[in-house]
Amino acid sequence: MAIPCSPPLATPLCRSPGATLCETFLRRSPERQAAASRAPDKRHGNSRIKDLSNVSHVAAFRSRPAIDLLDQVPQISIRLQFAISFLIGASTVPGFAPFYLFPIPVFTVAVLCHFWRVSASPLHAALLGFFFGMGLFSAGVTWLYVSLHDFGAMPIPATILALVFLCSYLASFPAVVGWMLKKMDIAKPVIWALTAGALWGLSDWLRSVLFTGFPWLTLGYSQAPASPLAGYAPVLGVYGISLILVFTAALTCLFLERKYRT
Repeated sequence: MAIPCSPPLATPLCRSPGATLCETFLRRSPERQAAASRAPDKRHGNSRIKDLSNVSHVAAFRSRPAIDLLDQVPQISIRLQFAISFLIGASTVPGFAPFYLFPIPVFTVAVLCHFWRVSASPLHAALLGFFFGMGLFSAGVTWLYVSLHDFGAMPIPATILALVFLCSYLASFPAVVGWMLKKMDIAKPVIWALTAGALWGLSDWLRSVLFTGFPWLTLGYSQAPASPLAGYAPVLGVYGISLILVFTAALTCLFLERKYRT
């Protein structure tokens, strides 16, 4: 006589909370389990990254320069950076004759160097240099309006349009300097400062020879005759003075960043 047996229970009569949590964990997808295994381990009071397979992100973090003068104040928006770059470019003009306020270009270029250092991309750095150049040349070549309109009898709209095109062309040189500095991504600060001076001196020289040249407002001229850098002019020339001036401005930028770093 066969003894009937009861069918197996399909589900347990009761479940403990621990069993439910365990089943929930086991039902996780492999992606969620992998993400959970990479979570920081805080059992001993410290966060340790378990997965360092992505070496490129770690290298990028380590190569990022530990600078930002604006760490202790609210971040300046990109539009405000462009406006400040334009204003400091225009403020550089009193460093030239007939005002001879030779320290001004050092500090204005130092501010520009800081903006270049914290810029987000080569295009951002190029635009900062462009707006600096637009401010510099818009305020420094106003005499061309008198030449074109008063003495050349050029109509006012055509004169303004010609000056806008000219200033845009001249501003492209500091824009290229900013783009190249950001693109090169030099980690050593002193080498970065020296490269900035060399690129600016080269851009001043190119501006003086391309398309017959327009050497007006070359930074080296701002240091004559009273600046201590004027003594190097017989040896290095005006473009060498531009190199030293921008190098000094970049070092000033690095010093202030180190002083005010959090």
